[in-house]
Amino acid sequence: MSKVGRPKSSNPREFHLPDIRLTREEKRMIELKAILHEKGNVSQYIRSLVENDRREVTPLKSCSCGSTDLKVVYKDDIKHVDIGGSSFEIPLKSVPYNECNECGEELGDLRLHAKIDEIVDEEVTHRLNHKLPVPFTLNLFDVISPSQI
Repeated sequence: MSKVGRPKSSNPREFHLPDIRLTREEKRMIELKAILHEKGNVSQYIRSLVENDRREVTPLKSCSCGSTDLKVVYKDDIKHVDIGGSSFEIPLKSVPYNECNECGEELGDLRLHAKIDEIVDEEVTHRLNHKLPVPFTLNLFDVISPSQI
């Protein structure tokens, strides 16, 4: 008789968030809210919070010119990747930048761009390992949308 277990998922949950430092009160609050909203499943509670997060991107507080009048603009970008000695361009859509209303300077977020680079590299590796087409277009709004969770 064969073992019966969990069915194989087409999108398995194989990644883990790093340890998050919490106060005792924060830990209790998360656990209680998970019980109230997701039958005690903290992972599902966090997924639900992320999925329902509809906040707008907050602009930086100030520009290098000293102005505090900045707005978020969305631009298309290109990431260059090297695969097996061949160079590919990966189009990036809807990348948020900060634009100063005083001097017009565009400011990117270094942490965001580093994470985008990491996501593109991870996606290229995934596509190569699963014999999927490369290059591809990466739309940031698609990556953070609930359909991806």
